[in-house]
Amino acid sequence: MSATAAPKRLMRDPSNAVFGGVASGMAQYFEIDPVLMRVIFVLVAIFTAAFPAILAYLILWAIIPPMPVAPAAPPAQAPSPPVHGP
Repeated sequence: MSATAAPKRLMRDPSNAVFGGVASGMAQYFEIDPVLMRVIFVLVAIFTAAFPAILAYLILWAIIPPMPVAPAAPPAQAPSPPVHGP
C-alpha cells in the first residue's frame, strides 16, 4: 500500500518572519533557505525600482494564510519547597 502525502500548501511562516512571513513561507514551500528567498526579494526590488516588488509582497501577505501555530506548552513549575513547622 502506498501512503498518500498531504499536498504542500503555501502559507506564511510567522515563527520565522522578518516582516510578514511571506519569504519564509515561500522558502519552505520551495524547499530553499529563507535567507536565499529574502535575497531574491531584495534583488527583485532593486531591479524593479522597488515599487512592484513591494506591491507583490503586500499582495502575497494579504492572500497567503498564516501557518497555524502550535500552542506553547505551559512552563514547568518547580517543585515547591517543603514546609517546615515552627
